[in-house]
Amino acid sequence: MNQKDVIYIDVEDEITGIIDKLSTSKSKIVAFVLPKRATVFQSVVNLKLLKKRADSLKKKVVLVTSDSAILPMIGIVGLHVAKTLQDQPYIPKTPVVDDNESVDVEDEPEETEIDNTKPIGELAGLAAVGSTVSRPKPLVEDESIEVDNTDKPEADMVGSAAAKLADKKAKKDKKLKVPNFNRFRNGLIIGVAVILLLVAGYIYGFRVLPKATITIQTNTSNINSDLSLTLSSTQTTLDPVNDIMPAKLQTIQKTETSSTVPTTGQKAVGTSAKGVITVTIPGNSGCTFGCTVPQDTIPAGTIFTDPSGNLNYVSNADVNIPSYTCHGTCHVPTIPPVDVTAAVIGSDYNIAAEGNYTSGGSTDNGTPMSDFDMSGSAMTGGASQNVQVVAQADVNSAESQLSTPSSNTQAQSLEGTLKQDGLTPIVTTFATATPTDTPSAAVGVEANSITVTATYTYSMYGVEQSDLATLVSNSVNQQINPNSQSVLDNGASSANFTFQTANANSAEVTMQAVSVVGPKIDSAALLKKVAGQKSGDIASTIEQIPGVTNVTVKYSPFWVSSTPKNTSKITIIIEKKDGSAP
Repeated sequence: MNQKDVIYIDVEDEITGIIDKLSTSKSKIVAFVLPKRATVFQSVVNLKLLKKRADSLKKKVVLVTSDSAILPMIGIVGLHVAKTLQDQPYIPKTPVVDDNESVDVEDEPEETEIDNTKPIGELAGLAAVGSTVSRPKPLVEDESIEVDNTDKPEADMVGSAAAKLADKKAKKDKKLKVPNFNRFRNGLIIGVAVILLLVAGYIYGFRVLPKATITIQTNTSNINSDLSLTLSSTQTTLDPVNDIMPAKLQTIQKTETSSTVPTTGQKAVGTSAKGVITVTIPGNSGCTFGCTVPQDTIPAGTIFTDPSGNLNYVSNADVNIPSYTCHGTCHVPTIPPVDVTAAVIGSDYNIAAEGNYTSGGSTDNGTPMSDFDMSGSAMTGGASQNVQVVAQADVNSAESQLSTPSSNTQAQSLEGTLKQDGLTPIVTTFATATPTDTPSAAVGVEANSITVTATYTYSMYGVEQSDLATLVSNSVNQQINPNSQSVLDNGASSANFTFQTANANSAEVTMQAVSVVGPKIDSAALLKKVAGQKSGDIASTIEQIPGVTNVTVKYSPFWVSSTPKNTSKITIIIEKKDGSAP
């Protein structure tokens, strides 16, 4: 640690700031270099405050100044001074005065040397370069400044005067003692903080932490319930009379795709030959003089066969036969040509024009087509080729490569989803629908390969736990005396279900539940009654209830001795006589 320090004082510095600089200095000897007109040190009170702080810190203070106006006050306080950093520090001599005598301060007071081995500049770590100041023979070996807190009178003072001056200085010291307001403020803040902590600790320890657990042992019995329930996804409210419950049908779908299978089917594809059939009415055929033949129609789809009897051509549209009247020689109308298309694709139906076509059909009026003469134009445009298509065997091969998802995994997934929705899963209703297989191309469609995608649908019903509890409690209440007994545990949460039947929107299940009944205890009313009571009073109150065998009250933390008044911090546990939870 640096043993010496020099601090330059500004004209505007106050005594509190100077004392702070003294406090923060890490040196044992601190030299304050005063400016001209250092008004802060023209007050004896300020000098005493500085001296008192230096003594409390066990530091030596030297005021570097040549202001003769403040030297007497410095001497009264007992601080050391030096004219320059190269001069030796001393305590200024204080004049001997009478009570009625004015004080004359010499401009050049005699110096009292405290350590004449080194100048103050060197004591403060600032060696005087080229200094010509003569230094007397050291009076002490240690270069540190030793200052006696009690001012000793100078040798030339008269004993009585020195004693009077010392007594006068002591009285002034008592009158000029100034309190440390920073210390007072810090102490006040700490005190308030401690009080607040104590209050907060009291509230937390005696209002927040205290809890009570009241365990009531009772005589209990088991009641079995066997219910037939209908779980309906279309029901909106519980029907306790018919045991119909609103239920959610949760579904999940998974798809699996087979590997690619090459197709093996063959099919001829191409175009059909087309042409025209000319239909005429034979002369005088069926015509009687003066008769009128009504309008007739050759319907679309009429089949015409070529003279070989092997090739069939089909009419594309209806063709009208105009009405006509017979006059002597029969006058017959012209029938529009009939557009036809070969019944089968391929070039085999491309034939030359020829007559003598036949038809087994008839007109709309019932006239056989055989009554007409029919000839055909050249039939052209037919062509065909064989292509690869999907065969049913190809679809079967792809389906055999499909893998089936794990049913257990899907059931667990449905359970989790229903629980997230706040419902109780009825696991026994888990079902897997017949998978739907969809080939990438239908049978007979041109394709080189196919895959088959199978869609699997899984489902499970979920219901409200409160609805189950209501149905079980209704069943139990029919088997007990509700005036003296109550359901302690309806057993709905641990009930067993057996699946019966199901359709698109509902499922039939049976439910077996074991309920625990005991003495009728109104927990809500009991909470209000025991709040704030001692444990002995609580036990006496509850043990008067019929069926109660024992009452135990426990408090936490350990310092709590009575039940909290806040009912939310009280827990009531009702047990069987053997101590197990109902």
